[in-house]
Amino acid sequence: MMNPKQNKDALGKGIRSLLQNIDTEMKTTSGDLKPSVVKSVVSMQRIAVDDIEPNPKQPRKDFDEQALQELAHSIKLHDLVQPVTLSETATGKYRLVAGERRWRAARLAGLKDIPAFIRKTDDQQLLELALLENLQREDLNAMEIALSYKRMMEELSHTQE
Repeated sequence: MMNPKQNKDALGKGIRSLLQNIDTEMKTTSGDLKPSVVKSVVSMQRIAVDDIEPNPKQPRKDFDEQALQELAHSIKLHDLVQPVTLSETATGKYRLVAGERRWRAARLAGLKDIPAFIRKTDDQQLLELALLENLQREDLNAMEIALSYKRMMEELSHTQE
């Protein structure tokens, strides 16, 4: 008979596995970011909002207009407190990895450019990061959560584990 650990391993890669892999791949044993990870975030720059496109793999579909207006008001007063994360496209534009609400609100606030971290990502990493970023949020609706898990299972070969 299989012990519980073997049983879990037999089920395949799951969310827990993905999160553990991220920790293993990105952090040292002391919990600090590995130098290679720090280098993959090239730098923080100000990027023109018109040069940024939404992530087509973004799991969030509903954006509360009232909340966006409130965030836009705050951004007008204080700029963006937390930079968005982008990846550069082949055309020289940028695609959002994390921070679509901030980007939308910055556009509403009339900002011409916003602070951003530029990160090198492939399509799979783009999807993984977008899904993880949004699954950690509390304001996704039940359908968005379910569809996010479904996409992780179908597109990334993860299981409900």
